[in-house]
Amino acid sequence: MRPPPFSGDKKFVKLMSWNVNGLRALLKSESFSALQLAQREDFDVLCLQETKLQEKDVEAIRHSLIDGYENSFWTCSASKLGYSGTAIISRIKPLSVKYGLGISDHDSEGRLVTAEFDSFYLLNGYVPNSGDGLRRLSYRVTQWDPSLGSYMKELEKSKPVILTGDLNCAHQEIDIFNPAGNRRSAGFTDEERESFDKNFLS
Repeated sequence: MRPPPFSGDKKFVKLMSWNVNGLRALLKSESFSALQLAQREDFDVLCLQETKLQEKDVEAIRHSLIDGYENSFWTCSASKLGYSGTAIISRIKPLSVKYGLGISDHDSEGRLVTAEFDSFYLLNGYVPNSGDGLRRLSYRVTQWDPSLGSYMKELEKSKPVILTGDLNCAHQEIDIFNPAGNRRSAGFTDEERESFDKNFLS
């Protein structure tokens, strides 16, 4: 169900967020057209996660993606090729752009782009998944989430913050199929859900 469009006298920015799980594969698909998506949705800003691009791929894709969206900002994983990656593609030129959190332990996987606009900050993130056997659970809830939360609180001192992206958490039971059977599954552990509350919602 789509909300009705805003009346003509109201100023707004339309944001769209999408985990593409590999942008190259998506662009090769005959059933997908970035141009048709832009025409149908008429978004001002598109946030992509899990682009899985390498730095060397960005320039060619940037120029072929969507006409009319001249501003694009990309992060790629430097620690593991063909992994992670985020992008913000925008009709509106941001005042400034920042890549990562400014913490080297967190910034090698291309997980965050921040664009500052006139009246808000837009963060596009790809929060680390706790992984098989929950091997990254501790890193996520004791390091990444608190760092992102602190970063947002600092930005919020000057203007509102919008967080988009793949947050890799089913926060409530309604957000997941079979909550009882998934209690220790990545993205639905008690630790991740509590961290989501503490570091993002509150």
